[in-house]
Amino acid sequence: MRYVVAIVASAAVVPAACGASASTPRADEGRRIEVSMKEFAFTPATLSLKAGEKVTLAFKQAGTVEHEFMAGRDPMKDMGYVQDLFAGLEHEIRPTPTSDHGMGHGAERVGVRVLPGKTATLTFVVPSKPGTYEFGCFVAGHYEAGMKGTLAIQ
Repeated sequence: MRYVVAIVASAAVVPAACGASASTPRADEGRRIEVSMKEFAFTPATLSLKAGEKVTLAFKQAGTVEHEFMAGRDPMKDMGYVQDLFAGLEHEIRPTPTSDHGMGHGAERVGVRVLPGKTATLTFVVPSKPGTYEFGCFVAGHYEAGMKGTLAIQ
C-alpha cells in the first residue's frame, strides 16, 4: 500500500510502544543515510544510491515548520512528482503510519511528512534501473523556495 504520511505529535508514542524509534538503527534496514530537513533545504542535497541495494533514509526535521520528502520526475506544484520513484516499490515508513490521509497528493504518490523536532525513516530496495531523479518538499511554497535535491541511481 502506498502512503503519503503525516508524522503528527501523537505518532511519537508509536515507536515507544513497539520498542523501537525512528532514529534507532535496525539490522534489516540496509545502508543508512541521514537526511536533515530545514527551511528550505535538504542536507545532503545529493543522494547517490546503488541499484539493488537496501537503503534507509533517516530524516531528522531540524526546521521550524513541517517538511516532506518525495522523489521522482516531472514535478507538479504542491503535489509531488508525476513519475513517483516509489510507486510500485515495496517500502516501509517508520513510525508506522496510522492513516492514509492523502494530503492532496493522490494515492499513487509516496511521501514522508515530518513535524519540527521529529524523525522518520523510509526503507526500500533501490530500483535496478540506473538514472537521475529529483527529491523535494511539496508543502506549499517549499519546493519553489528551493527545497529539492538530486537522487542518482548507479
